[in-house]
Amino acid sequence: MTLLEIHASPSIFSDFANSKDSESGIEEFSVSSAFSDNDIHHYQVEFRLKIVSSDSALVNFKYLANFLREEMIDDDFKKSPFVYVNSPAIAYPYLRASVSSVLINSGLENIILPTINFQAMYNEEVKADLE
Repeated sequence: MTLLEIHASPSIFSDFANSKDSESGIEEFSVSSAFSDNDIHHYQVEFRLKIVSSDSALVNFKYLANFLREEMIDDDFKKSPFVYVNSPAIAYPYLRASVSSVLINSGLENIILPTINFQAMYNEEVKADLE
C-alpha cells in the first residue's frame, strides 16, 4: 500500500550539468513509500528514474530500499516525515552509486545524480495536496 508518492519535476536537477551533451539527463524522478498489511516492522522506499544518455539510450530504473523498524509500524509512523524525508535521504546515496555503476558497466555515459533536498520535495507535495 503506497501512501504518498512524490513526482519531482526534472527541474530539480536543472542546476546540475550532467554532461557536455545537453541531450542527456534525467527525464523522470519519483519516490514513494510502501507498507505491507502483513508485516508490521518492514517498509520500502521505491525510487523510479528515467535517464536518457547522450547516445539516446533510454534507461529506466526502479530501486527498492527495504527498511526494518524495531517498533511496530503504526498509522502515525506511516504518515510521519521520517518515512518520506529521512528514509529516502538514507537510501538515495545507494541509488546514486547503483545508477552510476549500471551506466558505466553498460558502456553508457555516466550520469552522477546530484544531491536532493527531500524535505523541500515533501513540503511541496504536502502543500499541493492541501490546495
